[in-house]
Amino acid sequence: MALATETLAGEAVRIRQLMTCVHDAAVSVLDDWVGIAADTSVSRQYGTSDPLYPLVSMFPIDGAVSGVIALSGEGPAVRAIVRSVVAEPISDPQVEELMADALTETFNIIIGRATESLRQRGLPIDIFPPYASPAEQQMIRSRAPADALRIDTTAGGFLLTFSSAGGGNGPSFGSR
Repeated sequence: MALATETLAGEAVRIRQLMTCVHDAAVSVLDDWVGIAADTSVSRQYGTSDPLYPLVSMFPIDGAVSGVIALSGEGPAVRAIVRSVVAEPISDPQVEELMADALTETFNIIIGRATESLRQRGLPIDIFPPYASPAEQQMIRSRAPADALRIDTTAGGFLLTFSSAGGGNGPSFGSR
């Protein structure tokens, strides 16, 4: 029983380290690459994935922790990222059309920076391409996340969530 408690406590610490690294990378990418000033303080939110935020992107991860990390954002914040990534004036319909690709690329850069930081801390993780069927996305979003961090920016808020997937056997997404 004590070993199981230790294992759970260790996993919780690794999840917090993961989320802190991703949070710090997101703040850096939003500020440096996207040009949106972000509050650097860590604001944890428990027990909710905040359904008011539309899903932006999710990545299955495996290694020191296994599960899915997702980024959600408020409309104005999401549109600000798209406009910044495109780097030229575009109309609202064009923003909607380019949203998925621009946001996935931004989150990919965030995850890449976080991965390097995690490796330096001795917590290697493998990140898989963003993939999930709509049913899998809904299932993951319906779970209470193990950790959730809000990022406030001048353009609006983002929410990073981590949820376990596949009962500890790594990501459980369809065939790759």
